[in-house]
Amino acid sequence: MTRTIAVILPVNNPDILKQVDLQPYQSEDCFFELHYVDTHLRELNTAEEVALVSQLTSDKAKDVARSGASAVIIYAFGEFGFEERLQQLLSIPVLTLGAQSIREASRVSQKKFTILPGMIAHNGFLEGFVSGMNLVKNNYQPAKKSPEVSPAQIRGDAAILQKLYQLACEEIEKNGVDAFTLGCGSFIGIGRPLQDALQRKFGQSIHVVDPVEITFNFVKRQLIHSRIN
Repeated sequence: MTRTIAVILPVNNPDILKQVDLQPYQSEDCFFELHYVDTHLRELNTAEEVALVSQLTSDKAKDVARSGASAVIIYAFGEFGFEERLQQLLSIPVLTLGAQSIREASRVSQKKFTILPGMIAHNGFLEGFVSGMNLVKNNYQPAKKSPEVSPAQIRGDAAILQKLYQLACEEIEKNGVDAFTLGCGSFIGIGRPLQDALQRKFGQSIHVVDPVEITFNFVKRQLIHSRIN
């Protein structure tokens, strides 16, 4: 039986994510189905904007759960209270993109890990997010720079991979970072090519965690495990 996993983008912007972008993650067991929240916002950059879509996102999650979704992924890196609140309301798994990727970056790092955000202004909520996770290793270091590209513009920036590569090289050489996670869902598909480029220069000890890939795979494993048991 194929399980449906609802992917909820908390804004209304196909420039950030389309259904076709989810195709590489589909399997015989799991189908990822994209839903947009009905809002005029095209991206989320401030706490005020998050507050405007919070209830709409929660309502959409409840709707897809009633329609038979086996799990919900809120397609946003920050937790924003979505995961905790919805997990109390729904009887199915609910995840955002950040938590699993942060845990994995911390785990694979032998020195320090950082989150590469689209904009350095996002570091404030990222630091609060990490500090609230009670990681086994206290090895997080905030990124010193970012490409300064907003979520809605990332996928249209032909140079975004090169920009991230240059910033990651600085973090490795100047700040002792050996593991990264990308800090925005708009970076979908960039994790592996970025890791390949960095490993060619610095060796296999450098890791880049793709928040989309690791979160989607985590949910698939959860659902397969629950079916077996």
